[in-house]
Amino acid sequence: MSKTKIELTGVAETLLIPLYLKAQATKNNHPKIHDEKAVQIVDSIDYDFEKFKNSKLSGYGVIARTIIFDREMKQFIQENPLATIVSIGCGLDTRFSRMDNGLIRWYDLDVPESIDVRKQFFSDEVEKSNGRVKMISKSAWDFTWMDEIEVNKTEDGKDAAVLFLIEGVLMYFSVDEVQELFNTVTNRFKGCFWLCEFMSKWSSEHSNIHDSVGKVGMSFKWGVKGGEEVEELCPLLKMKGYWNLSDEFPWVIGFIARSFNDTIGFYHNENSL
Repeated sequence: MSKTKIELTGVAETLLIPLYLKAQATKNNHPKIHDEKAVQIVDSIDYDFEKFKNSKLSGYGVIARTIIFDREMKQFIQENPLATIVSIGCGLDTRFSRMDNGLIRWYDLDVPESIDVRKQFFSDEVEKSNGRVKMISKSAWDFTWMDEIEVNKTEDGKDAAVLFLIEGVLMYFSVDEVQELFNTVTNRFKGCFWLCEFMSKWSSEHSNIHDSVGKVGMSFKWGVKGGEEVEELCPLLKMKGYWNLSDEFPWVIGFIARSFNDTIGFYHNENSL
């Protein structure tokens, strides 16, 4: 069978890193990661994935963040079964299929070159969703994408909860760009929630020793020392939860100081007016 040749550059190319690492975890029968779709995609793409084969710490990091994101999202959807979810910088993530309760509305947002690749593997998911899944081919900073978001309604006609999911993205952008994103979107969607991955401040300043990102010629631009920094960037957001990736694999990545590891934060815009 011929493989699909893809052309990705810059930040867009980084979507292949978590895809490959989740596929490898699945092939290795990891007890907490099972992503056959990732395996199928990796096996069908003509790309030099071998350059990521020694990215062991990144592999554990991807597994840890997947566990935390999935756990927190399942709880959120259980509490908000009609939620509208926007996956910012979705890449080739397969989370909708794991989270779907038959009611949520889901938007996959990414730059055109990433969405062009995504369409090759996920068009059937969109077609079978009865209009509940949509791909948006725009940069997260082209804020016209917000006009395309249709929010689910509750039985009493009010807007259901809106959750913005952003994983493996923010570290590639400057603090000014991150602040603009948080404030513009949060001001538009009153009462919204955010579930975000953050790189540590230390790691963001040491791209040269990262075991996978350097393989695609990228470097990091932003990281945090703590989740409260997001509250400073966007005062409307209040932190409701904060997790360190080392919590999932203390015997593997726990030897690294917690302040060096990536974290995940959960935030709520409590202003619903």
